[in-house]
Amino acid sequence: MNQFPIENIDMTLRFGEVPSGAEPFVVAGMFTPSHGRLAKRLASSLRTQRLPHLIFEVPTVHRSISPRGTMDLTYAKPNFIWHVMGIAKRPVLYLDVDCVVQSPPKLIFSLANEGCDFSILNWLALEDNDAYRRWIGKRELMPNGISQHVYMFSHRISWESKDQLICSGAAQFWNNSDSARRLLAAWFETIKSQELVADDQCLDFAFNNNINGSRDNLNAGWLPKSYARYAWWIFDKPVIDHPEFPNSSADWKQIADPKGRERFRASACNARANAPVLPENQLLDARSGRLLEFHNYRYVDVGKLNQPVWVAL
Repeated sequence: MNQFPIENIDMTLRFGEVPSGAEPFVVAGMFTPSHGRLAKRLASSLRTQRLPHLIFEVPTVHRSISPRGTMDLTYAKPNFIWHVMGIAKRPVLYLDVDCVVQSPPKLIFSLANEGCDFSILNWLALEDNDAYRRWIGKRELMPNGISQHVYMFSHRISWESKDQLICSGAAQFWNNSDSARRLLAAWFETIKSQELVADDQCLDFAFNNNINGSRDNLNAGWLPKSYARYAWWIFDKPVIDHPEFPNSSADWKQIADPKGRERFRASACNARANAPVLPENQLLDARSGRLLEFHNYRYVDVGKLNQPVWVAL
């Protein structure tokens, strides 16, 4: 039976060094050899921003991180984060290795200085969480002058809550505190009991159900989209960028708790009332701001969106 933390973790420091000064936090990430290019890109961005960092190479990752991973819980995220806390002796900003830090993360300094135990992007707490994706269709149906950078509405989470969690875990702040460690341990226990479930879902479950008292005395806060700016959030200027669209996999299972507890309780949420910035029946040319709708078997101009768009053009 696996106990937490698992001590015999094989990880080799490839980028950065253990901070020796008064830095309020350290950025941490892990990567397998196949992701070395992304790790180098992340490390370069951290050096540019002069952020202390520890980027480790590991032989594998747990199945809760990647469907191609191992069942060895040593390489689950909560175990890795726990070990980095022990090495650095300070709070940890965990980043997925395919992130890039684009500008100084001032909010993270504030979280560390103000004693926040845990912070992550919470879809339920965002003012709007509408996601957009690249449009793939027949170019001959478009009017002249439309660029290759056309976007459409993709999805949203239609509930709102400030005290429940549906997270995206590309960026996570964990304080070097007993309260943060309790949540890490509860997250680990949920991953262990929920085989083949993605770790984000397991973290939601542990937090929302207060597993082993993990929310008792926990000072939690929520990151804005700019601090975990996935490519589908095109109206948010990134501080911490996830330039690619996340992979989705049908290989992961959903939470199935023998006690009947849910990942989150929709009945305790409010329905989201605000409309998407880009209506579901329209397309946006990100380069020009032109809005398009489908009429009489073709897309036609219906206006212009005068709002900055943050995509790679």
